[in-house]
Amino acid sequence: MNQPKVSVLISFYNLAPYVDKTMETVLAQKTNFPVEVLCADDGSDDGTIEKLRVWEQKYPDTVRVFVMDRIPGAKYEANDRIKRMNAIRGRLFYEARGEYVSYLDGDDFYTDDHKLQKQVDALEANPNVDICASGTKNEINGKIQDKIFPSDKGALF
Repeated sequence: MNQPKVSVLISFYNLAPYVDKTMETVLAQKTNFPVEVLCADDGSDDGTIEKLRVWEQKYPDTVRVFVMDRIPGAKYEANDRIKRMNAIRGRLFYEARGEYVSYLDGDDFYTDDHKLQKQVDALEANPNVDICASGTKNEINGKIQDKIFPSDKGALF
């Protein structure tokens, strides 16, 4: 793969039911630049890791998977969970080769197959801008519940 322009960083923990939809929407992005997809798992025991490995095998030049060690059955206190999430995101950020990064939780997905292209275009047209966000929606049981970010056009910060 050529040097990626965007690194999509996705964190997972016991999210097997969501893996395929998340990965499908990320890999369906239409861009005029290379994208890499970095997935980190916090030691899932529900089949998440196995599903991620399938995607990694199917797209070896695009998808990389990292798995954190976890004591089987261990329950972590809130403070430890935050430390683990920070460690996962830190590892993904360290591994990222893209000029830009896009964070995504493993139970989220893209609804616009031009999302990354639009955001890169916006950032490159505005070099003094550091962050670009897009509209988000909350879907529960297949129904749109509420718009969390109140703009169809997204925002530059």
